[in-house]
Amino acid sequence: MSFKNSRIAAVFSLLLALMMGLVFRLASLSTGASLKPVSASHGSFTLEMINDRAYIYDCRFIPLTNSTPRYSAAVLPLPDNLPLLEQYYPSSDLSRLLADRKPILLPIDTADTDLRGVQVYRGKNRYSENQPAVHVIGSLGDGMTVGESGIEKALDRYLTQNSTVIKARYRADALGRAFDDGAPETLTLNPDNPAGAVLTIDLRLQNIAENALKKLNCGAVVIMDVRSGDLKAVASYPEFDPNDLSASLDAELSPFLNRAFSAYSVGSTFKLVTAAAALESGIPVTFEHTCCGSITVGDVKFNCQYLSGHGSLEMERALAVSCNPYFISLGSEVGGDKIAELASLIGFGCADTLWENYSTAPGNLPSNRTLALPAGTANFAFGQGELLATPIQICKLICVIANGGFTVAPRLIDGFTEDGITLCDTAPRYSPNRVISAETAETLRQYMINAVENGSGRNAAPEHLGAGGKTASAQTGQYIDGDEKIEGWFAGFYPADEPQFAIVVLAEGAGSGAVAAAPVFKEIADGIYSAFYADR
Repeated sequence: MSFKNSRIAAVFSLLLALMMGLVFRLASLSTGASLKPVSASHGSFTLEMINDRAYIYDCRFIPLTNSTPRYSAAVLPLPDNLPLLEQYYPSSDLSRLLADRKPILLPIDTADTDLRGVQVYRGKNRYSENQPAVHVIGSLGDGMTVGESGIEKALDRYLTQNSTVIKARYRADALGRAFDDGAPETLTLNPDNPAGAVLTIDLRLQNIAENALKKLNCGAVVIMDVRSGDLKAVASYPEFDPNDLSASLDAELSPFLNRAFSAYSVGSTFKLVTAAAALESGIPVTFEHTCCGSITVGDVKFNCQYLSGHGSLEMERALAVSCNPYFISLGSEVGGDKIAELASLIGFGCADTLWENYSTAPGNLPSNRTLALPAGTANFAFGQGELLATPIQICKLICVIANGGFTVAPRLIDGFTEDGITLCDTAPRYSPNRVISAETAETLRQYMINAVENGSGRNAAPEHLGAGGKTASAQTGQYIDGDEKIEGWFAGFYPADEPQFAIVVLAEGAGSGAVAAAPVFKEIADGIYSAFYADR
């Protein structure tokens, strides 16, 4: 062999020896005891244990979310932990879990545990078992971390950015198996962060409204501050369970629908707008009509609910007994265009935007073409025909009368807090606009008090301090098993003197508002008295 070939052979043998040494070294690292210190500086396994979105508070900084504790356990699959793992996994999976030795997130009932390889972290349940204001707050999707509806969706970015997040980080080998060498490292973002969104909702009023509303098959209640427009309670029934959305997906009566923000046939509550438009047009309260049980406009006959007729009426009594022919006659005198103009100023026919991308339904006002027809104006004058409105819009109407003639802009979000005690960023308020005179508002306020004391609203009369209101039984043109669906309403203010709250009750499909909705109003007013006035 030549010298040149001998040198090549020597170099090849050296390279082969080096490669074989490297192979043996890699095999040793993957299986031997020396693996742990080498991989500890390079490998880790991180498990997110807690992700608590920012709070949602009521107007007194009482948490509406995150109000109950929950515990999460980071469980390292070890033989000692098999009894715990067996509660969540079939026996066929246990050997694989032990071999993989990857930490597992499990719910746990208590913070106390002495199990080796189990670390418990304390967080908060997003929703309580009987979550208040569930339609307002909304729900979460995508692993309970992304807002899907309601405030959760409207303020998703803020609520996410201010989340408290806790992670457990384990040292791991090259195969991702965690080392059993003590408690994992805890990484915390925004620890115990009290920041949150502050709503105008008052939990005391919300509970009163929800408890009273459950006496109906389905419906809504809205309570609004008559001067500020702040929404103090927004309730819709039936409710859904935000902890188990799937249970409500196929439930009857559409529990996910927020009825307080949805549009419905209005009926006789709208007679208040017709009366206000008449008074603002100079038509006196002594305007008279003789009700014979019906009235014909063009070739359309409209019946009174009192088929034998009310006889001769003026405005106060007509409101008290809710006479349809009277208001059809009054509406013809005023003109549909003037009624529609005032309705629009109050806020009918336009969605109420409560936050960016968070609005109510707009409802509907009749078209000019409809109002040009005598029968179109006749329908409109007593709240029927094409007219649709939300409970929020009806509440705004009550505010105008109760506060002396000023329209209000509904507010649901009061602002934000960093410490859970004070507002640091307040949502804007809008200056009220006068839409009717103080004289017109006071006249209608007194007439509404009379309707409760002596008229169709007697079932709404509270035990203390009096109230004013208006009943409605709105035809919908929808039929179920041959019977027309009738929406029952009661809309009013409380107390009678110096009103503070506008209260609207919708008894969906319940028929007479005097029978179905008025007693709910009474219960709410009595609850408000006990909570706010009894000790004064």
